[in-house]
Amino acid sequence: MTQLFKCETCRARKIKCDESRPTCRACSLAGRVCSYRTKDPSVFAVEPTTTVKGVQDSLEEVVRNILTSQESSTSLQLRSARISDGGQGVFQTFKPKNRSKHTTRKAPDLPVGTKLYKATQGPRPKNALSSTESRLISRWGAVMGNDEPVSNPLSIFGSSIHMIPSRIGTDPVLDLAVQYFVHSGEMHRLGRNIAGNPAHATGEKALKALRHAMSTREVDGHMLLAVKLHFVAELLVHMGTWYYVIHILGISQLIRTRITRGSFEELDYALVQASYFENVTESLLSGRDCVLDGFLPMEAIRKWPSSSTPLHLAASALLEHAIKVPRLVRLVRACVANPSQAPLVAETIRLAEELYFNDTSLLVEKALVGVYLAPTRTPKIFDCFPQSYHGFPSIEAFTLSIRYHAIRVLLCGALQRLLSLNISSSRFDRGLIEQQDIDSAAVLGMSVDYALTVKQAIPLVTLRMVTPLQWSIGSWHRLQGREPHGDLGARRLAMLNWCMDITNSILRLWKAPTNTPALMVLKVEAISGGPIVKGVAKDIDWLSRYEYGA
Repeated sequence: MTQLFKCETCRARKIKCDESRPTCRACSLAGRVCSYRTKDPSVFAVEPTTTVKGVQDSLEEVVRNILTSQESSTSLQLRSARISDGGQGVFQTFKPKNRSKHTTRKAPDLPVGTKLYKATQGPRPKNALSSTESRLISRWGAVMGNDEPVSNPLSIFGSSIHMIPSRIGTDPVLDLAVQYFVHSGEMHRLGRNIAGNPAHATGEKALKALRHAMSTREVDGHMLLAVKLHFVAELLVHMGTWYYVIHILGISQLIRTRITRGSFEELDYALVQASYFENVTESLLSGRDCVLDGFLPMEAIRKWPSSSTPLHLAASALLEHAIKVPRLVRLVRACVANPSQAPLVAETIRLAEELYFNDTSLLVEKALVGVYLAPTRTPKIFDCFPQSYHGFPSIEAFTLSIRYHAIRVLLCGALQRLLSLNISSSRFDRGLIEQQDIDSAAVLGMSVDYALTVKQAIPLVTLRMVTPLQWSIGSWHRLQGREPHGDLGARRLAMLNWCMDITNSILRLWKAPTNTPALMVLKVEAISGGPIVKGVAKDIDWLSRYEYGA
């Protein structure tokens, strides 16, 4: 008899299996993991006179084994039955019962012995991973490294990235995205132009599967994680292009759709936290409001148990402020063009006061307990900042710090442009705003040493500093305009050039195009309410029209 029910290990090794459960004899003798996975075949033809390993199995026993197995207890139903031509047996046909086309099995935990992500492990499932899935998890771990999640550089993409290993094998679209991430990580670590690396081919295959899935079934958590992995993979291999922006915008568009359908969950929020900063950046450069502005259910988010820690409280408060900043910048730009429109000016001032006076600094300070100043270890940074911030409790805490001060720089820049219109508002102290602008820029500069010296196989923490440092160039540029001469003016010009040098050095490390001083000045003017940089805005506008299901 053809062995339809042999274990996955014997099937992969193409050897005979006695089909004993829970562990067959071949796997037991060799000390290998033995797992059975029913494939829901539509037809099972069994002759009761067939002998397997000297054991006579009756039709009833075989059918009972099928119907009482873990995966198939409710998945099969009898479709037809007939007596064999010889009258010595019965052929029975089964079909799947009440099972949709895209149903996936329960997410398995990681294999015993996996050092990484021990916190995600639960009871060992009876249906173990296949050899292909086990190898994929091993390669994932090699790219991620052995650091704990709190200190893993890939944590700059949020806590959701640590959910991936426990979900490998649950959805083919997610598995393809994991393969693309793994190939991209290997390609980045071994060299961008290494011959034979399958990252590009895998990426095309994974994206095709993702788009097909989104056009044929409702978006779920597996798809959202797949989009997230596409974003990270594109960043690793195509940093010099805008392709990764497609996935940033895609995450926000998909989550906005899920919010309107009432499907917003903690996973959605984790993905928002991981990608909103890039979304805010693209919104600022394109002159549009953030996709999620006004859509996030913040009241519900605050009630989640996971949001009760100081870090998560500060992060959610900052998120709520940050996604409104592009709208403020757009309004400031409109006020500059039409300063006589009283309703427009009133709306702009109201939003500016809301963001400026409802500061999240106290929450951020509570989340960053333990951070201290220490002598700077990087010579290039020491000349400008002899002391730097160290002792961040986690990569997420470091990300919170630089995001807070970067958003503060944006807000101070927009307010200074608004107040330059001589708009009367007794609540704003222009001198204090200017000082806070410089203070936040200085904190960003004093955070570079940590980003350069923290242990990281892939310099992702260093990469995270690029956008905040570029925004801080606006602070030094504004100060140079106020103090163009003397020692103070020379010092600020040196800081502006230093920020340009550091950011371009990091971009060259990632083999990405660098910015000229003239282009960078245009960008920082745009993100504070100045004219839009048309070439950049046009590129982002083209990418924003991309739809996964198209």
